[in-house]
Amino acid sequence: MSERLLTIAEDVLDAWRSERAVFRRAELDGAQLSVRRGPGTGPLRVTITSATTSPDNEGTTLADVPARGFVLSCARLALGLTEALERADQAQTKNLRLRALSRSARSIVDVVSETNANDSLQIRSRRATRASACRAPLRVAALGSTAARCASCRVG
Repeated sequence: MSERLLTIAEDVLDAWRSERAVFRRAELDGAQLSVRRGPGTGPLRVTITSATTSPDNEGTTLADVPARGFVLSCARLALGLTEALERADQAQTKNLRLRALSRSARSIVDVVSETNANDSLQIRSRRATRASACRAPLRVAALGSTAARCASCRVG
């Protein structure tokens, strides 16, 4: 189950970083998970339904789930699972499948952290560029006054 969640998380991460639409479904131990988002930076819709749906039970949909939060939650679940299994049984530290799961989850966390760092650097860079932009007076016609702010960058 955790491996499938990480596969979906990787797809969501890739779509989130490139601002593409994403729609994925997976069967997870008798339940179906579907994740969808349109193009751009909008949130996800995560739907969980029973494998045997009925008119009485349409499942649960979580709307407005941030892509970053979904991806990190999947990765943290996988990391928590591997740590718990290794604590319970030391022999699991040599389990190649668990090692691969842990490595994939850590790589997702690293990519999200790197993306956040890059985003904050870009925001700082944009603010610095705006602050140094033209501060030509902008006439506010309705008020008949002059505001000291640039019309193109809105820095005041």
